[in-house]
Amino acid sequence: MEQALQWWYNQQSRQLTWEAAQIRDCLLQESCAMRRSLELCPIKPDKFSFNSNENWIKRLEIFHTYLQELCDRLSPPYLEEGLPLAIEYLVEKWQKVQPNWQFQLRLTPQWQQQSSDSERLILATIDELLKLWLTDVVKKAFLFLDLQQNEQDNQLKIIINPLDSDSVGSLPKLRDLEYLSQSFQVLTSGTWITQTQNRATIYDWKWSRESN
Repeated sequence: MEQALQWWYNQQSRQLTWEAAQIRDCLLQESCAMRRSLELCPIKPDKFSFNSNENWIKRLEIFHTYLQELCDRLSPPYLEEGLPLAIEYLVEKWQKVQPNWQFQLRLTPQWQQQSSDSERLILATIDELLKLWLTDVVKKAFLFLDLQQNEQDNQLKIIINPLDSDSVGSLPKLRDLEYLSQSFQVLTSGTWITQTQNRATIYDWKWSRESN
């Protein structure tokens, strides 16, 4: 169990290191380049050319995109509106990363919001699971995600079914999956059951519903 929590900490630490590198390599460099361009540009506004204006617009759009993506990673969008909407946004992000994957969601519309820390943890676990599967392990697959809530429990089922023959039998590192499972169970006091059915891998998660 100690190894699982250490693994979880290392995953989060790597993510923060990556974020810092993104700031240094993208945001800071771009802001320095923009400042230098402003220092060298003509003082009179009427000397700005059309091409110069177009170039500035493109650079500002890139800069804005970097900032938006950074904000989304540091604070997941729509989490304050509830876990279902945050999951939907997360899956949309992964669809852009892996367009060969097919995604289907069934998210309960009657979701009673839990604490932000609890829902952030669930979202982070989903993201980690998708990282393990979607980072070139399986090229093409179908993913079904079903989020439900009853009087006692929150329930999440994730089914991953490879669609191409080359990916059948391919799995992420079993050690990482085991560490992720153990971390989830410790941090949520919930359960994680993994099953296989034909070519599909099925994950069933349950964690207690918080009382108001």
